Amino acid sequence: MKGRAITAATALCLCAPSASFAQDVSSKDLPAPVLAAATTATSLPAGTPVVVTLDDTLSSMTSKVGDHFEVSFEEDVVDKGTIVVPKGTIGHGEVTFVTNKGAFGKPGILSIVLDNFDLNGKTISLDGRYREQGQDKDGVAGATMFAVGIFAGFIKGKAAFIPKGRELKAHTGEDIAYALAPPAPKLPGDAGSAASVEPNASGPSAAPVHAEPTAESKPSVTVASPQATSS
Repeated sequence: MKGRAITAATALCLCAPSASFAQDVSSKDLPAPVLAAATTATSLPAGTPVVVTLDDTLSSMTSKVGDHFEVSFEEDVVDKGTIVVPKGTIGHGEVTFVTNKGAFGKPGILSIVLDNFDLNGKTISLDGRYREQGQDKDGVAGATMFAVGIFAGFIKGKAAFIPKGRELKAHTGEDIAYALAPPAPKLPGDAGSAASVEPNASGPSAAPVHAEPTAESKPSVTVASPQATSS
């Protein structure tokens, strides 16, 4: 019975360090956590070219000086791989000059400017100036005036109008600060990652290496042999 007890105790001592060592090896094999890269503040410079489209038709016959209108960004404004101004962002403009079609074939004239646009709750200045003029009828009016005199005054030029959907080239009027999107972090094992090592296809494959416990971790067990008792 005494010999069996010593043998059982010895087995327990041998098993305990092995379990502890397995836990140490598995924890070392785990990859280090990947930390997200910090965002970098930068800005889209003033004067960046943009394209907007008119949301409503403007005409020298109906528009008045001081009337406001809206435009929409035709496409995303991208800087350094980051969308700074999304497509569809709403901008605002104003009518600055209007003359309706006049007598003697004078055309109508319509002048507008772009003022600003809304971005993330802020108002950003937008720079753009445009002038539209109706078709000139001076040649026809002059000939008629020579032929019939004062009745030529009833010949009108054409009104100026800017149709809905007209593309207008503009520029940002100020610097626009934004956060530069960080590159996606590489996970261990991704292609091109330093942590991934591909074996040489032409060479022999490396044999797996199994860690062995060191001498310090191996328990020193002394088993006493049972002494013979005299009868």
